[in-house]
Amino acid sequence: MGVPARVGDLLWEGIVHYGTIPQTNESVFSFDTGGGAQHITQCLANVARYAPPGQTAPDFKGAIGVTADSVEGVDITVPVYHFNETHYLADAVVTLA
Repeated sequence: MGVPARVGDLLWEGIVHYGTIPQTNESVFSFDTGGGAQHITQCLANVARYAPPGQTAPDFKGAIGVTADSVEGVDITVPVYHFNETHYLADAVVTLA
């Protein structure tokens, strides 16, 4: 079930997924290997700096997206791995101990 959201004073909205309940001792696995985003402001290595002839390129010490006031950085796509594992156990197996 999704996290309920309050819509009004006495009104809530929620999402429920219906399905069959797996048998006891059955396991369910799911995974997702999609990508996520990460905001970075520093490079791993600075390969080269370039400037017009007769000028020297500024050295920003690996900062990305440098402006007059700040370092803006950049968003990159990174691999993300999500793994879910659910085991259905008999009530007698699950105790407070």
